[in-house]
Amino acid sequence: MIANDSTTASVIIDFDSIKNLTASEALAIDRLILDELSSDVVLINQIGHYIIGNGGKRLRPMLLLLAAKALGKVEDHHLIMAAVIEFIHTATLLHDDVVDESVLRRGKESANAVWGNAASVLVGDYLYSSAFEMMVRNRAIDCIVRGEGEATARDLLLALRDDAPLAPIPGITYREGDEIVANPEREAIAELDLIPSPFAAGLVDLAKPLVYYETSRGCPFSCAFCMSSIDSGVRSFPMARIERDLLLLMEGGARTVKLVDRTFNYDAARANQIWRFILAQRSASKFHFEIAADLLTGENLALLAEVPPGQFRFEIGVQSGGEETLAKVERSSSLARLFGNVRRLKAETNITVHLDLVAGLPGECVAEIDGDNHHRVVRLQTVEIRAFGICCFSQVLCQKE
Repeated sequence: MIANDSTTASVIIDFDSIKNLTASEALAIDRLILDELSSDVVLINQIGHYIIGNGGKRLRPMLLLLAAKALGKVEDHHLIMAAVIEFIHTATLLHDDVVDESVLRRGKESANAVWGNAASVLVGDYLYSSAFEMMVRNRAIDCIVRGEGEATARDLLLALRDDAPLAPIPGITYREGDEIVANPEREAIAELDLIPSPFAAGLVDLAKPLVYYETSRGCPFSCAFCMSSIDSGVRSFPMARIERDLLLLMEGGARTVKLVDRTFNYDAARANQIWRFILAQRSASKFHFEIAADLLTGENLALLAEVPPGQFRFEIGVQSGGEETLAKVERSSSLARLFGNVRRLKAETNITVHLDLVAGLPGECVAEIDGDNHHRVVRLQTVEIRAFGICCFSQVLCQKE
């Protein structure tokens, strides 16, 4: 259909007509995805095929293909990147369904409802890593930004605009002829308030079921199995910035805000200040925090007793119920204090509590998952427990540990 008025002329095409423009390439992408999903681990094949075969519009790969057609023609490297985009998108769906506790995806049971949270998270991670392996093989990719991207991406874009050399830019890996050059790491951004707020800029759709927000970067722990241990120390956004952003989220009607801080309550007084600010707004928004229960203070627990039912949800990383195992992975934690505070949270507050365990840590292979260390956590009762595997899906891999 063509619409005209005195100043504009636009062509409106229905979605099926747009989809038909890339139909043959879409079939090639499907074949590529199936080839890349092939794994010796049966569960990866099952879950990967299940969620990718569940349909969906495939808008992201389609947009890439349409852009390639508009600029000339679709080549093999475009197909690879379209598959990469679909892998990353699929990984986020797997992870988001776990976080949202969703049981349906596109009208069918979600992967976590069929196979459980642990398998869904790990297959999501597998798809992420597969996507990056595909990007390394794709010579059409010229540059990758590593680590914190805000300052690095800006410097890279300016250099590309000005045809300047890439060697002086820290935090990037790029191709130079047949070589892959990795520049030194960029130092962490010291003043986080220099990063513009996406909420103040109106760049975030607050109508979505889940909105991600960070008040800090880094983690006080140095667990050997966690990527967060690479960073040194914790940096916080200024309190005034945090309160402005939270107010925008609550007044904008955000349904659930998931704070992605690695350990939200690394500073007990700071945590209390933020919790008190949220409670003062009497908002209908719900909040999900990742905390360390052993760092909770009496003042924290007293304030948390005022939280209305259903407004706060705590995800607590226990990792293991064994002191020896925690010592082996360099996790500094007082289990006695952690378990005591979890009991108080359940007895004295209305907060929903999740406890996370990691299966496959040193000394805790598949055969020991049902052992005393994990039973110590189970005995807490009335809390939701999620177990995540670290040695993938094979007992053989665990035995190698």
